[in-house]
Amino acid sequence: MVLCFVNMNKDLVRVKGRGGMTPLHLASEIGEVELLAKFLTACPDSIKDVTVRGETALHIAVKHNNYEALELLVCFLRKNYKRGARKLEYTILNQKDEDHNTILHISSALSNQQKALQLLVKSGVNLKAKNWKGKTALDMAIEANVEMNRSILLSAGAKLATQVTDAPTLADKLRSTTSQRNANKLNIKHCCNRRNTNPSYDRQ
Repeated sequence: MVLCFVNMNKDLVRVKGRGGMTPLHLASEIGEVELLAKFLTACPDSIKDVTVRGETALHIAVKHNNYEALELLVCFLRKNYKRGARKLEYTILNQKDEDHNTILHISSALSNQQKALQLLVKSGVNLKAKNWKGKTALDMAIEANVEMNRSILLSAGAKLATQVTDAPTLADKLRSTTSQRNANKLNIKHCCNRRNTNPSYDRQ
């Protein structure tokens, strides 16, 4: 019945229910891969939708240990979704939920996620992303004491949070700009003072 409605109106795939869950999220949750494929084919943009907790369909698949659903979603992003739109693919793969956990963070902390983890590290996810607690995926694996996950991440080049230099925030950039302007003003003032106190300065 759901497919009949979707065939009539493809945007129904993006209709949100309780918790912001869409039909695509629900298919990921229960692991209905064929239904998931039909929803993606009918409405490719539905893969961008998130729940009220900021979860993509990929988050849902990882949290419910539905590897086949996750694999389909990743493959869809890589091969079918607006070919050449690498930036959007990267954004969705690295989408953060309300705790700023990416799908890699979540997968790294679970003991039964080795296949999923290997899939993700090969898909171009950000190995250095930090969550709200300032932890990377490698930190999560070590904290959860999942040795196999730790090994997979280290082999892929993952780093601990202490080894990752944070990119400057907008506030940092504004402070830097202000500081530079103040420094320029001081230099101009210093030059003017030298000219006023030393007439021979201009002839140098």
